[in-house]
Amino acid sequence: MLRKLFVVGLIALNFFVVMPVFAEDPPAKEKVSKEFNPLCWQRKECEAKRAELSRNEPPSGQGFIDTSEAGDCLSKVGTTPDDADWGRCLPSNVAETEIAFGGQKKFANIGEFLTNGYKLALTVASVLAAIMIVVAGFQWTASGGNASIITSAKSRIAGAIIGLFIAYTSYLILYTINPNLVNLHLPQTWLLRPQAEMPKFCSEIPKPAGATDDMFHKVFDAGDQTSKVSVTSSVNYELIYSEVVKKSENDTVAENCGKRYLAKDSGAFACFGDVCDSNKICANVHVPDFTKTNYECMSASVVGTVVGNYLIPPVCSVIPGFIYPYIDDDDENTLYKLCKHNQSGTIDAASTRAKINVVSDPQTQVTYYSISYISNFDDTCVSALGPETFIGYAVGMIFDRNCYPDREYLIGKNGTPVGKMLSGGIVDEKSINAFELFTSAELLKGQRINIDVANVKP
Repeated sequence: MLRKLFVVGLIALNFFVVMPVFAEDPPAKEKVSKEFNPLCWQRKECEAKRAELSRNEPPSGQGFIDTSEAGDCLSKVGTTPDDADWGRCLPSNVAETEIAFGGQKKFANIGEFLTNGYKLALTVASVLAAIMIVVAGFQWTASGGNASIITSAKSRIAGAIIGLFIAYTSYLILYTINPNLVNLHLPQTWLLRPQAEMPKFCSEIPKPAGATDDMFHKVFDAGDQTSKVSVTSSVNYELIYSEVVKKSENDTVAENCGKRYLAKDSGAFACFGDVCDSNKICANVHVPDFTKTNYECMSASVVGTVVGNYLIPPVCSVIPGFIYPYIDDDDENTLYKLCKHNQSGTIDAASTRAKINVVSDPQTQVTYYSISYISNFDDTCVSALGPETFIGYAVGMIFDRNCYPDREYLIGKNGTPVGKMLSGGIVDEKSINAFELFTSAELLKGQRINIDVANVKP
């Protein structure tokens, strides 16, 4: 009977060992360039996003993963961390324990902690079994021929070996059936880098590792911004990164606003060049002629559109023509410098005068605006009430006067509402963070801000 059970067990074990051989290989993954893979982050970009999620407080612990776990995103140029480092980004910190478990103190998730504990338990079991065998050996040696002591020693040795055999055999069987039964590697939650299928502008594509490599191919001049792009295997990516994207204000790059380019490994999705001369910005916001839709270089500090993507349209508009988003353009104070009183913590706003040009299209319910170019920014804060700290600049706008009566909202980067204006130039939001606001250098280059009024709360 025991012989039959042994044979059946041997066959079952052989089945589990051989079975993985017949598993179908997974299909090969399609190669996607890191610049277009939303799972891939650059180190500084990851650190900035994690700081934003933690309300601008530097998060502790490791969040940028540049080990083999980063998979195809892993790429490092040079010997020191810089903008060329690529990996994956965690939304939260790696947990760090007070004491080390098996020589490890940092764990990405509870599954990794349990796996490490399981392997540590096997190590401890091996050590205990070895100690039991050594103790039983001494007991046998010192028995002086006493049969009962020798029997006890044999039992200890057999028990230690059997226990060790069971521990490792169970691990082996589970690992043979499915390695995940012993690895307990929970699915990792990675941050996704915000991007469309293809960024609208070539400058929004992250700088690739080794920017001297050929990466772009021009498909259309600025006169043709609507034709469909076709890609053939003979496309020659002859333009390097710096010939299409202006890297700094000191670089001399010809205007390419409105020209369309193919980027390597981006498929048939083309991006717009948006390089303009100094004091200009590439945009398709033409005030007052909103019927023009082509991209051109414009002299402005801020340009953009205002839309209202409401799930339920507001019913507060009672004056004809105010159904679509409305901007009050009577007040020329459209840019504000925000300063914080170091003693009281109060944030106030000093106006920076700029003319706002507005035109609305009742057919599409879109409002187009541009704020005139400003060149005389002053980042100093002076107050008779005591020392102040400069925080940044925000765009001030009054939307839908009937829905938001007599209230001016402050808009920061990416069209994000960052605060409300009260009387006397006081801001009622005490948690404004600098990363949400504009710097004078950014406004001198020009900014595109598209605003959704549905995200602005009264």
